[in-house]
Amino acid sequence: MKRILSLIKNELLTGLLLIAPIGAAAWVVYWIVTAVDGLFPVGIRPRVHGYPIPGLGLLFVLVLALLVGLLARNLVGRRLVVWFEALAVRVPVFGTTYGLIKQVLEAVFSTT
Repeated sequence: MKRILSLIKNELLTGLLLIAPIGAAAWVVYWIVTAVDGLFPVGIRPRVHGYPIPGLGLLFVLVLALLVGLLARNLVGRRLVVWFEALAVRVPVFGTTYGLIKQVLEAVFSTT
């Protein structure tokens, strides 16, 4: 009986460790989309049967990310990125968090 309970506990913990990052990422995406959707007046959002469809915020975030990516690729953009990072690491809580997130994303998206 102890072995079965231990096995269930281990499998449950493993499942939770696999589900938690997916759930957290989905929640962050949902939060960003709804937050940016809230910036747009309800009148300009597409509607189905009178209900506004979320997603204008997602479209806006994707276009913004594309523009920032394009800007960061040129000489002026690279200098702005270096300046922002130098400034960001000096801010006590933000700098530590920014550095940690940047390291994690670089590790995840590295091509080597």
